Amino acid sequence: MKPGSGDRVHTPDLIPLTFEISDTGVGISQEYLEKIFDPFQQAGDPNRRAEGTGLGLAISRNLVRLMGGNLEAESQPGSGSIFRFDLRFQTCGAEAAPQVSAEKIVGIKGKPSKILIVDDKAENRGLFRDLLSPAGFETAEAADGRQGFEKAEEFMPDAVITDLVMPGGDGFELIRNIRRHPALKNVIVIAASASVYEEDHRKSTAAGADAFLPKPIEVFRLFELLQRFLKVEWLYEMSEVRGAGSEDVLSPAPCIALPPAETLEKLLELAETGDVEEILNQSDILAQDETFGPFAETLRKPAKEFKINEIRRLLEEWSEESLMTHGLSLHKESDNDRKHI
Repeated sequence: MKPGSGDRVHTPDLIPLTFEISDTGVGISQEYLEKIFDPFQQAGDPNRRAEGTGLGLAISRNLVRLMGGNLEAESQPGSGSIFRFDLRFQTCGAEAAPQVSAEKIVGIKGKPSKILIVDDKAENRGLFRDLLSPAGFETAEAADGRQGFEKAEEFMPDAVITDLVMPGGDGFELIRNIRRHPALKNVIVIAASASVYEEDHRKSTAAGADAFLPKPIEVFRLFELLQRFLKVEWLYEMSEVRGAGSEDVLSPAPCIALPPAETLEKLLELAETGDVEEILNQSDILAQDETFGPFAETLRKPAKEFKINEIRRLLEEWSEESLMTHGLSLHKESDNDRKHI
């Protein structure tokens, strides 16, 4: 990070800063350089691409533009790439932020619940393990759906957290096998995936999953689901944290009128692609109807602060609430005729 050196005129209260990220990788040819900012696009040799949805740069450019800048790239094949953007920031005093109390989960009351983590990526399994073990859960791991089912029969978990797309047996089949197994059919199953496709969400629910957890994982959301389904009671430790740096977690406002399901689905698609500007535009349109005013205002708050994960969580929970309101079960009948109400 370095002071910007452009000729941009600014007020004395604003300081221009230039952010640059460079690498020494294989580089990107000019014909693909602008395309990399399009949603669902990845450039270069398919054998050397990183896994992902191709949304990272599209979301990043949208966020930078909303803050008044523009994300640009320079690249030379064989030499590497540079990504750069300029932003202006207002100066502030050095006064320390006030101290506020926060509670940290350090364990659970009673017998620890057993959780099986199924993911083909060791780093993902490690992340869940590092979050769950210190909180008092007993964990076990498996690298794919087939191993996961064998481990579930051996470990007899209270809950399973599984990825959906895995090379050695996917999560959908694992969920169906669990639901067909007499001793495992009532185990809580949480599908965890980076998939942006609503169809994958529906397929996991149809297979028998109790909940869907988007990646990257929100710790608050994970523990909220475990508390809801496993009925755990947390043990807390009080700690001091800086008020200005702490993230406030939003919950859906109770008893507010929701727009039609197709509108919620459209908003969720915008959140998945990081189009915060269009979410704000849609909120303004909804706010013109007094009925949906509280909904629009609740959505505006995280949108104005660029909290993509919070927006997505709110919309997912509102979508579930909308389904329940119209008399549809959130959990469809599975292969063993198991129903969730």
